[in-house]
Order: sequence, then C-alpha cells, then structure tokens
Amino acid sequence: QFANTTVFETANEKFNISITFDSSKFPTSSAVLNYNGTNYAGTKTGVGDNLVFTRTLDIPTTEDAQNRIYFWNVTLNNGSDNSFVTALTDQNTTNITFQECGAGVVDTIFLNITFQDEDLGDFISASVPSSTFDFWLGNGDAKELYSFNDSSDNAQYNFCGSPNQTMHTGISFNYEKSPGFAVRNYAAAPDLSNTTTHTTLQLSGTANGAYITLQILTKSDNPISGVNVQVERKISGAWTVVGNGVSDDAGQVVFFLDQTLDHKFTITHDDY
Repeated sequence: QFANTTVFETANEKFNISITFDSSKFPTSSAVLNYNGTNYAGTKTGVGDNLVFTRTLDIPTTEDAQNRIYFWNVTLNNGSDNSFVTALTDQNTTNITFQECGAGVVDTIFLNITFQDEDLGDFISASVPSSTFDFWLGNGDAKELYSFNDSSDNAQYNFCGSPNQTMHTGISFNYEKSPGFAVRNYAAAPDLSNTTTHTTLQLSGTANGAYITLQILTKSDNPISGVNVQVERKISGAWTVVGNGVSDDAGQVVFFLDQTLDHKFTITHDDY
C-alpha cells in the first residue's frame, strides 16, 4: 500500500494498493480503504493476477496536527469471501491556515483588501461588521472556516495563508464606513496564493442610494441559489466592479446602488 506520509488537511490525496493473486481461483475482488475509521470504496484497475486499487479523498479537517491510521481491507471471492487487512499505517495530518496577518505566526499575505469611495474616487477606511472565509486545498469536500470582524475603520486588511499552495476560498465580506456609507457585501470565490491578490472594494455615500434586491428564477419561476452576480458602473469612463454577490435559497441577492446611474450585471452559474 502507498500514500504520502505527511499531508495537509483538505488536500486531495491518493491512496493505492497493489495485489498479486491467482485470479483463476478468485474471479472477483474488491478493496475498501479505512481512513481514520471511515470506509471508502477503492477503484480497481488492471487485469488478471495483478490489480491496483485506488482511492482519492479530501483529507478531513482537524483542530490540531495529528497522526491518523489507514489500512486496506481486501476481499477475494471464489463463491465465498476471503478477506485480509493490510498493516495499519500512520499518516501525519498538518493544519492549513487562513487568517488576518499578525494574528499568528503566518505572515505570507494571500489577500489584501482596500476601500474606495466610488463617487469621489478617494481611498477611504472602512470597518468589517462580519465576514466568513471558507478555505481548502482539494476538491471542496473538506473545508476550513475562518470568521473575522473589526469595528474600527482601517485603510486596508491583510489576510495571510499557509501552506504556500493555491488555496480555494469562498468569501462573504461585509464592510461599511459610518456615518454615511451603507453596508455592502463582497461575495466571491477566488483562488489565492502567496502571490498577493489585491482587491479594492467600493463604497457609496450617495443620497440616491438604495438597497436593490434581484431575484434569479428559472423559466418555471423557481428560485436559483448559488448564482454569482457581479455589478459594475462606469467610473471615470471605465466599467468598475462595485458589487459581488451570490443568490440565496430564495434566488435573491441584495446590492446598495445609486438608483440614478446605469449599472451592468453579469450573472453566472455553473449549471446554466
């Protein structure tokens, strides 16, 4: 049996085992990977007496680095099941991290967020009433969650990550400046890495602003959740992103927009 001895939580990892046996005596065979107490069916490749069973999985999350045990349960069948279990093997699982820089030992900036007054073009400070960051390395079957808020206005926020690999994220980031600037939400799913991503978020203090609710429906008037909506308006002659959102279970997404101006909406969904 083979797998990496050290892995990161949420990463997609491969486990396999090669077996040689007399296939004329055992016409059918199967194998199940037991990883940390959970069974996962293996996929068989090969023909005749030499087979390989493989299983890939996203490594489950863990609060602290720990050793986990895995083994294979292989079954050969000749009218009755004949099973054997491989040796119990340790695999060291290491945590991944995404958090505000300076809050721990991680200091590699993955994401830098600044704020701009969309009406005047000036960079401004803002606070963060609430935010959540899902982050992971693999296919998304296992994810970590980081929550952040700051009631003080700051010119920028830096978020650091570890390890120095591509980290997938799902971000919901509420930001505001009081008084005069309404709360906006930045919802996005960027891939981040140690090559810092710089994101400037727009705020509007216009008296013409209002919360606008969009609802995305199918032709049969059923709401569509998980729709990505990007809103742009022209600033200094160029279309500029002023809002990002994801529709909820009712198919709705809310933006604070200047009702006297034209806006462009880009709406996307993987299934449509």
